Amino acid sequence: MDRLESAVHEAGDYLIPLAEGAITSGHIVGEICGLLCGSVKGRSNGLENTLSKR
Repeated sequence: MDRLESAVHEAGDYLIPLAEGAITSGHIVGEICGLLCGSVKGRSNGLENTLSKR
């Protein structure tokens, strides 16, 4: 999803694990455009992952 709003309302890849308790709402920290514009902090170490599905 390109937009946070779409991910939190429509994306089964996010909503299903959220409903099962496998992740929390804090797992999504921003949108790709925020990362590119510098308003969202990127990974701070090699253990953090970025997930993008097309």
